Amino acid sequence: MQNKAEIIKETARRLFMEKGYAATSVRAIAAAAGVSVNTIYNCFGSKEALFHTLDIPEMQYARPEDDKRRSTIIREA
Repeated sequence: MQNKAEIIKETARRLFMEKGYAATSVRAIAAAAGVSVNTIYNCFGSKEALFHTLDIPEMQYARPEDDKRRSTIIREA
């Protein structure tokens, strides 16, 4: 059985890949993962910190604030 942090990370990875960083809210991640928003902040501290824990090779060099570049990377992947 997976712990909450792993479920959150898997859910966040999927949503970031589907929607991009800017369009993915902590609230959306929480709802999809079946946890509270507070659980995400308690586990990771921030959306950006959560993002940086993920292994997303296609987004390795893209910064969260550079979502336009990230969208291009995802489309080409």
